[in-house]
Amino acid sequence: MNALLIAVLAATALAGSSVAAPPAVAQDVERYLAELERIHPQPYHATPQSEYRAAADRLIASLPELDDDELYVELLRLVALLGERDGHANVNPLAGGHRRVLHLYPIATYEFADGVYVVAAPGRPALVGKRLLAVEGRPIADVLRLVDPLVTSDNPLSLAAHRSPYLASAEVLHGLGITPTAGRATFTVQGAEAELMPLTANAYVSAMRSAFPNYLDGMPKRARPLLVRKRGASQWVTTLDRGRVVYFVYNTVQGDPAATANRILRLARRPKTRRVIVDLRNNGGGDIFTYPYLLDSLASPRINRKLVVLIGRTTYSAAVHFAVDLDTRTRARFVGEPTGGSPNHYSDTDPVPLPVSGYTVNVPRIYFEKQPGRPGLQLDPDVPVPLTGRDFFAGRDPVLARALALR
Repeated sequence: MNALLIAVLAATALAGSSVAAPPAVAQDVERYLAELERIHPQPYHATPQSEYRAAADRLIASLPELDDDELYVELLRLVALLGERDGHANVNPLAGGHRRVLHLYPIATYEFADGVYVVAAPGRPALVGKRLLAVEGRPIADVLRLVDPLVTSDNPLSLAAHRSPYLASAEVLHGLGITPTAGRATFTVQGAEAELMPLTANAYVSAMRSAFPNYLDGMPKRARPLLVRKRGASQWVTTLDRGRVVYFVYNTVQGDPAATANRILRLARRPKTRRVIVDLRNNGGGDIFTYPYLLDSLASPRINRKLVVLIGRTTYSAAVHFAVDLDTRTRARFVGEPTGGSPNHYSDTDPVPLPVSGYTVNVPRIYFEKQPGRPGLQLDPDVPVPLTGRDFFAGRDPVLARALALR
């Protein structure tokens, strides 16, 4: 019996039952509130303290009526009340650190401009590239409306980017009453239905790893287009348009980019180079202290006037810092969709274990303010270009095509 099948059977046995939440979970709620106030710089920046406390009291009062999965949903709802700019805060199914074993159906989605598509489904390749229409007969629009209040985010774009694991979570779907059990669910795509059984969270990540070598948010790795061809590389440079365009894929703000920066400088010095494109669409963040030399290089006179930056909903965290710095220090034109990360946001989380329920809440401890006094929740493109699932699965990249066509 292979390891994946064993994981499925074990997950099904665990996810099929959901016992009542013990009243002692009230201790967890109180612990979370105390640690939230100790760790978070401004815990009530979006929801007034009195309203947050009232929501916590309602959760405590309802504990005798909640089963385990309903409790998980309500904890998610409470944490999500932290509001905008707080996408790093989480207790989501893939956050890690949970003592309670969580489960996800082997499916991953991405919300393109023309709908929610299945972008990965280990063992079910026929589902990939199809629009997701319903879960257990519930239209996907209704499912999203139920899931939205549970998802932490910086802005509406990161809300869309971060929903995928919630749509796959056995506990979330059951706790919301979308599925009658946490042991199986029917997903309806264009032209087909698939009954899936959940995996443990660890088995889910392992099963998805070949499709998502870096972050599970965003696009999976595929043979084409260029947007995802080098999804597993932190940094990658090539030339396009017969060598006249330098194309730099920056997928993680990690490692020393000095060698990459020097190569870009060398290529940019060639007389025929007319443009340098930096693609941040798959960059979920990293370490802001790793990119200063790269930033200086891109801001140099050789590159500054030639620079185009591609951004999108999974441009997040440290990648947004980098994008804002490029916006400030260069004449770059930005193409794509707004960033999922906010320039001013709460980050660098501390774990808060909840010993009774077995969950861990990650609470931000730092407020990064890249644009002081500016209320915007995102960095907007100069040239908005949507990406549809129809384009993506046909191998087309209209964002890059628009960047190449700029004059």
